[in-house]
Amino acid sequence: MQSQRLKTVVVLSSTVFALLIGFTNCAKPFASVKRLLADSSLTAASPCQVRLKSCPAHPEWPLNEWVESRSLEALDGLTCDAHAAAFAKACDTPFPVTSRADAGGSVTEFKPTGEIKGYDVIVVAGQSNATGVGRGPFADELTAPEVDGLIFQTGRNYAVCDTQDEGLIVPAKDYLKHWDGCLNSNYIGFGMAFARRYTLNRLRANRRVLLIPTALGGSSSLQWYNPSVPGMNGGPNLYVDMAARTRTALALPGLSNKPVAFLWAQGETEITTCDSQSGSPPDIPSICAFDLNAGAPPVREQWRIRLTEIFTRFRTEFGAEIPVLTVGFTPDLQFWRVGNVDTEVVVLKNMYMSELRTLPSKVPFPKYSYIETTGLTSNREAGFSIQPEELDFNYDEGRVHYSAAAQIEIGRRLWTSFKGL
Repeated sequence: MQSQRLKTVVVLSSTVFALLIGFTNCAKPFASVKRLLADSSLTAASPCQVRLKSCPAHPEWPLNEWVESRSLEALDGLTCDAHAAAFAKACDTPFPVTSRADAGGSVTEFKPTGEIKGYDVIVVAGQSNATGVGRGPFADELTAPEVDGLIFQTGRNYAVCDTQDEGLIVPAKDYLKHWDGCLNSNYIGFGMAFARRYTLNRLRANRRVLLIPTALGGSSSLQWYNPSVPGMNGGPNLYVDMAARTRTALALPGLSNKPVAFLWAQGETEITTCDSQSGSPPDIPSICAFDLNAGAPPVREQWRIRLTEIFTRFRTEFGAEIPVLTVGFTPDLQFWRVGNVDTEVVVLKNMYMSELRTLPSKVPFPKYSYIETTGLTSNREAGFSIQPEELDFNYDEGRVHYSAAAQIEIGRRLWTSFKGL
């Protein structure tokens, strides 16, 4: 009798091992699993049901609903907890898989190991709409401790705010630690909204997301393109700073880290002012949106050339296949106040967005996407601006910045576009 029990244990253990190996063999998945998960109907007599929160290895499987696992022959005779462990292995997910023995039974979770093997790195760059100054109410339906707890960011030292976490990996928030991150901590950007969707749909077991916030409000393309132009308060050049932070993140010891996305939102400075007002050295011609006859190429053409160089430089060092996603301008940006005059910038803005849309047709640039901004609200339209006067119809800041709700929607659109690259 004891020999028979031992034999049974060995057989069951072999079955579990074979199941886990078979699940991870994407070239020949279990056909019965696909049929099983396509039908999520419940019956009170079901011996085991599982519920998945995330399944990067099998995006066709349904999430957040109970599905029956009783018809999977390889699981016959195993406990319901073993079913959950098998599905967790098959999905290669960092999230627990929930199981229950019947529709009314107790619920248990199989939790993958918490060991971190590496970070999926997402770089966020550009100017203020990349840092995120979104005001007003917002709701990201994917916000949850178990999701946000897998998303981190690189720290920064802020003397004015007395925070000292330069070089550290710290939890990410909806407002990230960009150049001016501690000054606008109540505002919202799109980085976390994108990262949450990446986490749920692409992040594999034992990995985490690492955001690298590098944007600076009001920055011009020149401050990113030309290494001799300093960043905030005479600090490092913006591109130099971004590249250094990315190198440091990818070289974290003992981890397998990889860059997975480059998110960019910038151009309002070129539309509304001159590069010379944002640190242009004397030997570089000033390019002003309101003086297109200054002897330099048209501002939008020069801007496109600079952006192409910035993106290419980043890909050359960190990976030729890194997806680059760019964000357009607020629909509400129609005027800009120059002195005491409200100057219309709609035509110029549309020219700039056309440059972003058509960039791949002018230079070979794979895995690139431009995010349309139709229907997105500004802070002014949401009734929440930095200063009371910004609610005025033509005031600059209220028009140029996306609202908090719009920033979350940008994160959704970035993710939708990312999936297709």
